[in-house]
This record gives sequence, C-alpha cells and structure tokens, in this order.
Amino acid sequence: MPTQAKSEKIEELTEKLGRATITILVQTQGLNVKDMTDLRNKMRTARLEFQITKNTLLRIATERNNMTELDKKKSSTVKPLSR
Repeated sequence: MPTQAKSEKIEELTEKLGRATITILVQTQGLNVKDMTDLRNKMRTARLEFQITKNTLLRIATERNNMTELDKKKSSTVKPLSR
C-alpha cells in the first residue's frame, strides 16, 4: 500500500495525465546540474511542464488513465539524453 504522500502524488499525476494533450517521457540520467537547469529553463520559457517522478508512481497513474500502451513502449523507445 502506498504511503499517503505517494498516494497524493499518484492522484496528481493521474489528473495531469488525464488533461495532457501530449506526454513525453525523457531519460535524464547522465545530465549534469547545468544541463538539467538549462532544460528546465527552456521548458519553462516554452510554457511546458517538466516533472520528474518515480517510474512506479508514473506506471500506476498511467494505468488509471488507461494508458497501458505507454508502459509497453517505454522500455524500447526511451533513450538517454545526450549533450
């Protein structure tokens, strides 16, 4: 059973995914702080929301939104960002 905080995060993610026009998964592993800050700033300038979350919480939220195909494609399509 998820903790109260995790349950709230799942609900938040479920709501955001439900109203999203498009959702893009990005592997940020390997980015240094400067590159991550630059990415966040560019996203903010473009009025895009950028959120980091645990895979398990995202999986639960996608299941609640019947986005089951996302999980199947994630393992084969998500590649690490390169500089």
